[in-house]
Amino acid sequence: MRKPYKEHIDFDDPRLIDAIHKLDISEFLDDCGVNYRYEGKNIGDRFIGIEHCPDCNKGNFHFGIHKEQLFGSCLVCKAYYSPLKMIAKFKKLSIKEAFNYLVENNEYEMDVEERVNQIFKSKKRVEEYYFRGIDDLPDNKEITAKVLARDSRLKTFLKERRVKPWEIVKHDLRIGINAHKNQLIFPIYVGGKIVSYQWRRIDRKQYHVPPSLAHYLLWEDEINKYKICLLVEGILDAIHLRSFTDMFYPKQFSVTTGFTKSVSKNQIKLLVEKQPKRLIVILDADSWFDYNRIKNEIPFDVDYVILPKESDPNSMTFAELNKVFKEQIVCG
Repeated sequence: MRKPYKEHIDFDDPRLIDAIHKLDISEFLDDCGVNYRYEGKNIGDRFIGIEHCPDCNKGNFHFGIHKEQLFGSCLVCKAYYSPLKMIAKFKKLSIKEAFNYLVENNEYEMDVEERVNQIFKSKKRVEEYYFRGIDDLPDNKEITAKVLARDSRLKTFLKERRVKPWEIVKHDLRIGINAHKNQLIFPIYVGGKIVSYQWRRIDRKQYHVPPSLAHYLLWEDEINKYKICLLVEGILDAIHLRSFTDMFYPKQFSVTTGFTKSVSKNQIKLLVEKQPKRLIVILDADSWFDYNRIKNEIPFDVDYVILPKESDPNSMTFAELNKVFKEQIVCG
């Protein structure tokens, strides 16, 4: 079962990105009649507390909106809201209507190059997907609270690997059904479209790499010349590291993976084309050979982070990761 891309919205549209960046969240919440606070019980650092969760309606400011990134999440029901979904919810609009509301009310002039890119973007993406190939998802269903309550093995697997309920929603994780039972499925998106996937069994250590996966990088749309790119071995490492960087170092890093230890030639070519501000490889402590191969094949500086013995990003707490970052990445 394949989840359709919602209403064909281009989340890379520069008008949308600019509008969200300019949004005065306090003014927006006031206009919507939402009761909020900047500090107090249940309100975390960098968050604005909302009195009632828009999903479970729990009070006492358990729902928070990140002041800079404008995503929302609830401490009780674990609901996750992207900035666009949050705006749609409080404005009582559809996602498409919320997109139009932001774009049409934002004074943003695209230059000629951006206009041309917008006109040809859809056609270019279709051609690109055809060239790189697309892998259809196996039979699956969404991982909901009810699914987790019934599937203790899945719940334990995710808990042991530090995957939070809101991360399940944010990254659209699925669980296989029928012939694909006990397979945790990670859809891979490019330009808002599912292009491939990887699955990992939850009852034993086994991964599946479909034919086209080696032509893509995880979250490749977010890799650009303005951010330091962190390259890790696997998707679970990437999810944990991204949640960490979003919380402690917002807008400074992009995170990606080639899905296996061995980054393919096509993936290396993609990294070269993206030209990140800096590439830092964060592999397991025993992966020097893999690092050297990447370093020798990329025509710009590639750094390496040394993790504690027998550690990988997914096994480390945020406090441990922050110590590594302060000592090896942001120390200068």
